[in-house]
Amino acid sequence: MTSDIDGVAVSDRNGSRWNLGEFCGVSGRVCALFFTAQWCPDCREVLPGFVQQYDANFGSDAKTNSGSSLAVIIVPSDNTPEEFVKNQTRFPSSWYSVPFEESHKLKVAFQVCAQKEQSKLKIKERKYGIPTLVVFNRNTTSVKSFQGIQDIHNYGLQKAFEIWNSK
Repeated sequence: MTSDIDGVAVSDRNGSRWNLGEFCGVSGRVCALFFTAQWCPDCREVLPGFVQQYDANFGSDAKTNSGSSLAVIIVPSDNTPEEFVKNQTRFPSSWYSVPFEESHKLKVAFQVCAQKEQSKLKIKERKYGIPTLVVFNRNTTSVKSFQGIQDIHNYGLQKAFEIWNSK
């Protein structure tokens, strides 16, 4: 998996940028790629509950009492880069994002995309559509869950985080 994400950038709202593999390799950090788009009704439906649980459990610093952190990284499927930038305000300011022009690399690597993107990305079989929350371990070699949204629904974000962090 590491080679699949090497060279992909991740940035915060202030414009600071990191290599995704290095960013997610920080000890104690669990990374979750949130494949989403504003035009997607299912994405709009899950977002408020996800944000509410994130704010309640992690707050603005995204750290738990144990010092572990959850880095949510938006992988946009919006129609244009401008649309994505305009819609970023609906996410917590502590979340990160992959630049629109690099999002295709992760969609192909994880085989997660909107149905309308599938042929353009030359993905023969999608594993999942959007919204999808892919959670992977600190050294980015294996996926902990392709079902992060379902994990949050089943257990709540705090318990799901504990499960992800223990794998």
